[in-house]
Amino acid sequence: MILLSWDDLRGKGITYSRSQLYRKIKDGTFPKPVPLGENRTAFVASEIDRWIEGRIAARDAADTAAA
Repeated sequence: MILLSWDDLRGKGITYSRSQLYRKIKDGTFPKPVPLGENRTAFVASEIDRWIEGRIAARDAADTAAA
């Protein structure tokens, strides 16, 4: 299992601020981080990849519906 840091999310093209991501996590629209220690969290890479794929699928569905 691969874990991603907050900084690694930027490398995946996720440019939301931490506060925006915390809101998305709270409302269930972004994967929850895994606590690694008292002051450290990380994200499961496969969950982040699925989230990105879902965003692409939503875009494609909207394009198809508009056509």
